Amino acid sequence: LSPVCLGSLRRAASINAEYMGKDDFEALRKNIETPIDEKLQQILTDLNSLTNAVDNLDKKIEEDRKGFPAAIEKHSATLTKKIEEFKAKFESDNIQRLEKEQIIEQTIKEQEYRVQQQLEAERVGRAQKISQLVDALDTE
Repeated sequence: LSPVCLGSLRRAASINAEYMGKDDFEALRKNIETPIDEKLQQILTDLNSLTNAVDNLDKKIEEDRKGFPAAIEKHSATLTKKIEEFKAKFESDNIQRLEKEQIIEQTIKEQEYRVQQQLEAERVGRAQKISQLVDALDTE
């Protein structure tokens, strides 16, 4: 209850005290103040519990705040390591791909050379046959 309410209750009790005896007044006062005091004690207990809970949360937040840089450092080191491993793997794969491309390119060039040689051999062979046929026709 607010101080105004308590003051009003006390004034009402004083007015009633004029009409009542001292013992009756004390009994009335106890009947009024006892529940108020009990409620006030409960409120103070709850307030202390809330204050302790807030203090615990503040401590936890502060611990977390102090721990974040270390956690960030740890995770960034892990990520950096993974990135380096990925980069090395990527470069290795890239080198292997280039080597395979060179082998394929060399094989294609060799095949083209063989095909050109065969075509040239067939052309020369046909030219000789034609020349022989022409010579044979001329002699007849």
